[in-house]
Amino acid sequence: MVALGKLKEVYGIRRVLIDEEWKVITVEYDATRLTAVNVEQLLRRGGLDIVEVLPLIPPQPAAEPVAAVPAS
Repeated sequence: MVALGKLKEVYGIRRVLIDEEWKVITVEYDATRLTAVNVEQLLRRGGLDIVEVLPLIPPQPAAEPVAAVPAS
């Protein structure tokens, strides 16, 4: 748990929430500073096994193509 406490000190990590009952850790980070891969590596270095990554924003449906309007 000490390593997770130090995770908050990493530049770009905004918030770390730990739910021990559900065995879930939520990490909010600045995507202009870190990538999901960076955050996963930090968690693994802290001694955690990542079983599943759950995005907070569900995948969006693909936009339907718009028909081109011929030039007049």
